[in-house]
Amino acid sequence: MPEIFTAVFTCSTNIQVKIDKIATWFKRSGKKHSDFKLKFLIEIICSNVQKSYPLKELSLNYNSDFTLSIKGEFYEHFNDFIRIFVDNMLKHSSNRLINCTINVNTFDDYFQIVFENDFPITDYDFPITDSEYGAKLDSIKLITEGKSGLVKAVKTIKDDLKEEKNQIYFLPSKDMFKVTVLIYFNELIV
Repeated sequence: MPEIFTAVFTCSTNIQVKIDKIATWFKRSGKKHSDFKLKFLIEIICSNVQKSYPLKELSLNYNSDFTLSIKGEFYEHFNDFIRIFVDNMLKHSSNRLINCTINVNTFDDYFQIVFENDFPITDYDFPITDSEYGAKLDSIKLITEGKSGLVKAVKTIKDDLKEEKNQIYFLPSKDMFKVTVLIYFNELIV
């Protein structure tokens, strides 16, 4: 009987070693981003997203009092959620010229990023429902809605930025779409 336990243990150990080896294939090879300024990241994202929509023109109006540097370990997460919102502005607008305003405001222990554009919403049904406190993501619509990236954006803002207090608010209307993101400083700032 002890031979069976030894064999099972040895087999289990060998499997775990192989799984760990395979897992290393998917880890990034030490690539680290430098600390960054939000303004430059936003400009790069807008330029890159614009290239995906050659028949549309993105006019960016960026206003900010946020001058702090953000730790490089959060670069990819900021890139992900900002790209999602900018991409949605171009994807769901029926206008050729998309006027996009991004305002970044600093408060005591958090900063706020507001994405706004003045496009008429096409026939896209955003996965958002109204509540007494403002627009919230509708979990049932999110399951079936497809490719807006809003689920990933919310996950990134709350989980990947390591702060459950971070919030996201939506204000869709016939004439404009506005997203406000509140991000608490915590471990983000250099």
